[in-house]
Amino acid sequence: MLRRMKLEPLLSLFAFLVPAAVLAASGCSPTDAATPDAPDAADVPGDEPAGNAGASDASADATPPASSVTDASGADGAPEAAEVNGILAIEQVSVGDSTRASVFGFFALAASATDAPCVRTAFPTCDVVTCDALVPAPDAGTSPPTIHAGPLTITGGAVPTPGLTLLPSPLGYQASHDGALFGPGDVLTVAAAGGGVGAFTGTLTAPRAATMISPVSTPSGHASVARSAPFTVTWAAAAPPAGTVRVMVGTGRVSPSRSVQIACTAPAAAGALTVPAAALAMLDATVAANVVGLLSLASSSETAFDVPGSPTTTAARVSVQASLVRGWPLDVE
Repeated sequence: MLRRMKLEPLLSLFAFLVPAAVLAASGCSPTDAATPDAPDAADVPGDEPAGNAGASDASADATPPASSVTDASGADGAPEAAEVNGILAIEQVSVGDSTRASVFGFFALAASATDAPCVRTAFPTCDVVTCDALVPAPDAGTSPPTIHAGPLTITGGAVPTPGLTLLPSPLGYQASHDGALFGPGDVLTVAAAGGGVGAFTGTLTAPRAATMISPVSTPSGHASVARSAPFTVTWAAAAPPAGTVRVMVGTGRVSPSRSVQIACTAPAAAGALTVPAAALAMLDATVAANVVGLLSLASSSETAFDVPGSPTTTAARVSVQASLVRGWPLDVE
């Protein structure tokens, strides 16, 4: 049973699973991001120390949030067709009374296919991502460079001044921060200095959190799920209902690395969704050694925009999302 499990391991595992949730939403993989063969792929730094302007550790590739976007790529005329897709997820997870924020992002070739170490299985309203290693370990000196947009800085909300700066690495942009980076309705700004993808600046309004009604109704609650039957989650949306709600049901272990993450989405106003039994059957049982289960309800806002190409940069389609996530320990039978 997980009822007495400490919050710190749960928060750490949520951070471990954030990329899997991003993969479920995007259909791309960090391996894609690490193997660009587009002609305009940037001259990219390798594994560099993370830039941190007052928050935690960082590294990797990006996308900006934008209700308004300023393009500094130098291209003129209408945006050309995107050669790469970029995604940036800012996830703020609360379990009990503790909160941790994680940022994960990367650019990948638009035509690239998802490959190891993660396998994605699609259901009508859900996706399952199974990873036997969360991200591939790069070989020192031989990993190909990442398509990237240069150093990326997040400001606004509760982000410490002068901002959280992420540097590109072969595995994308990554950072974690103990505590909150934003509150409901805060405006976040993401600015990229430019690299193989041109410079850009954009803004995104953070979501307002939905409240779980069942199967758990308190922050200190606990849930259980059977792998042989559908699993229904209900919530009360913030007023006015806006954006989407993502329910995540997952199991994971850190050593040896393995995660199974089910991500299902619905409009916030829907108030309920059901995870199919066929997806739940892919989870690991939490009675196994070192396996923990997690249930979360995420309220998300998202924006997407095009960054034009130029003679020296690659055109990109960028998607940015911010999520307020409430998590609970989960027994999987």
